[in-house]
Amino acid sequence: MPESHIQDLFAERIGGRQYGKSNAIYKFEKIKRAKRAAMAAHPGAEIIDLGIGHTFDLKQDIVRMLKQPFAIDDFVPFINELEPGRSLLYLGDNAGEIVFDRVLVEHLLQLKIKVVFCVKSGPIINDATLEDAKASGMTALVPMLETGSNAIGVDWARSSAEFRKAVAQADIIVAKGHGNFETCIGHPGNFFFLLKAKCELVAQELGVRLGDTVFKHVSS
Repeated sequence: MPESHIQDLFAERIGGRQYGKSNAIYKFEKIKRAKRAAMAAHPGAEIIDLGIGHTFDLKQDIVRMLKQPFAIDDFVPFINELEPGRSLLYLGDNAGEIVFDRVLVEHLLQLKIKVVFCVKSGPIINDATLEDAKASGMTALVPMLETGSNAIGVDWARSSAEFRKAVAQADIIVAKGHGNFETCIGHPGNFFFLLKAKCELVAQELGVRLGDTVFKHVSS
């Protein structure tokens, strides 16, 4: 998929084509200003986050991430869980990373894992929706599920019964990003959280440094 197409999707999702025409876009501008201030205070504390509209170099960001070791790396426990026929619920994060999610999903399918990919039910910041999943080709690979809301992470009070049932029945749950970690930690399930610690509170909760990347197993 051309990189320009992905960037066009982001432009449309964040309101770039309707900038200045509604209060929602004005609120988004305030979010961008807050994000720029946070970046100035903590340089380098990003993964790939195009939803706030800051300047980025996609190729350099990918190279940097591939070289950065995990501060918490529960890869071996994850591999041990991957027995043929088991079910895995994959909670996606942002729309840009879904093309990388597809690579992992393809590998999981080769291992005979039954994967269901989950997206938001409506746009929120830059989180992936069904439209993004279709654009990336994910819908052609595995069954899709929506959370039932457009909340950041999972709003359990507003989530659909279908989503809650899928979480309860999944053998394995991969939950990507800050929002999913903050809203799913402590919820019953066999979770593998994949995220970068972008704020002090989450870094402290995980016992890592700000900016560290984590793949953490939490089962309850």
